[in-house]
Amino acid sequence: FKMEPKALATKPGKVTFRVKNAGAVEHNFIVEKTTIKIEAIQPGETKTASGDLKAGQYKVVCNIPGHAEAGMVATLKVGP
Repeated sequence: FKMEPKALATKPGKVTFRVKNAGAVEHNFIVEKTTIKIEAIQPGETKTASGDLKAGQYKVVCNIPGHAEAGMVATLKVGP
């Protein structure tokens, strides 16, 4: 139950995330306070999601109950 890397950085604008579930249970990927979301990523599966991001700092989580608390969180910094 972890996200790698723990710290992400990108420039403002359109961003595409490619997320692989290297674990043994289903996960999801959510950039909080945005519309970027990937539901139901099965073990071994890779999915993508895109969206426009403004400068700032965002929290990235798996919001399946107990997963964020177990360590499935990351920080995304969007800036120049």
